[in-house]
Amino acid sequence: MKATVDDFWLMIWQQRPKAVVMVTNVIEDRKQKCEQYWPDDTSTELRYGDITVSIVSAEEWAEYVVRVLNIEKNGEKRRVRQYHYTAWPDHGVPDSMSPFISFYKKIKTETYRIDGALLVHCSAGVGRTGTFIAMSNLLEQTEIHQQVDFFECVKKMRANRPSMVQTVEQYVFLHCVINEFLATAKYPCAPSDIQTKLANHGEANNTYANMATAEIDDEFFVGLHNYVINLSLKNSFLYCFIEFQ
Repeated sequence: MKATVDDFWLMIWQQRPKAVVMVTNVIEDRKQKCEQYWPDDTSTELRYGDITVSIVSAEEWAEYVVRVLNIEKNGEKRRVRQYHYTAWPDHGVPDSMSPFISFYKKIKTETYRIDGALLVHCSAGVGRTGTFIAMSNLLEQTEIHQQVDFFECVKKMRANRPSMVQTVEQYVFLHCVINEFLATAKYPCAPSDIQTKLANHGEANNTYANMATAEIDDEFFVGLHNYVINLSLKNSFLYCFIEFQ
């Protein structure tokens, strides 16, 4: 891991991401999961190849940290924000959705005017990273299309990078966090209204009505889709699968 840090910073310099989102800890269960690629304090500078990195500030919250970093190469200086979520176990999900949603909203609020993509990483780059990217993609779907398709989103991600959204628990968490996010957003829908909306819109807009007959090629989904179809029969999950008006 240490040998890749120079290339990591060079990639950031070349690609100019709007921010770095880190969803792992450096040490987890007494094992190193990630190389620390930033200084410990404002009095220290670290050099990675031709790039010098220093820390301007660190804003600490209960379950995440926001760092502002200075990076310099050949006399040119830039600033990069790093959003570090510290309460997401490997192969698992955050214990509480509220701080995680707060974390995501902070990223969106502080970076929406900045050009570029978010750079997201964890330890292996598939489970937690894939879940965060899928969540961001699905929330954008709700803004643009007023509907979401969890199955197709994750299937497309896995076609490009195997094992994205690594576990059943992470896949179910996606539904829970989107459901919670929309419950406090601009698309209010009481559980009593769900069956009426489904009847009005028909099965074409119900993701899991179509999943039951979908052709499933990925081994991960073979054991998963029946499990989530059963969950979708509960009102708390059906909330996410309708088209909003």
